[in-house]
Amino acid sequence: MINAEYACAYKEVIELLKYMPIEDVKKIPSKKILYLLNHMDKHYEYIVDETKTFEEQKKSALTESIFADFFRNYWATPAQKQKILAKMNYDFLKREEKKRELYNPNAIFKTKKKATIASTSNPIQYPSVGFLHIIFNKINQFFQKF
Repeated sequence: MINAEYACAYKEVIELLKYMPIEDVKKIPSKKILYLLNHMDKHYEYIVDETKTFEEQKKSALTESIFADFFRNYWATPAQKQKILAKMNYDFLKREEKKRELYNPNAIFKTKKKATIASTSNPIQYPSVGFLHIIFNKINQFFQKF
């Protein structure tokens, strides 16, 4: 099942594609456009302001990411595509480096303090309870019930 946020984003994409040059729209595979049409929210109303440019249009982050994917895969020149992929790879490596610093598997056990056993010169002395003392306490408990 498609999330409602995605369904609204698909509707926004379809509405914005109506105002794009037909040559650019034809570069997108028909399977993708049919998928967007079949899964968009038909009750969601998105109005394109014709006085604003594409960048100025109010649209969701998902819509922008779908158009970024369209640009990278279908509209970008090979040089642009190469720059985009290089930037994506650089960003990915930076995120992985930050994760590696945060969750460094080599230093996990170095930061933990070792538990030290406190050594005392004398062992702990517990008072010994004699057999007669135990019997006397049991008899006392029995008489206290009455």
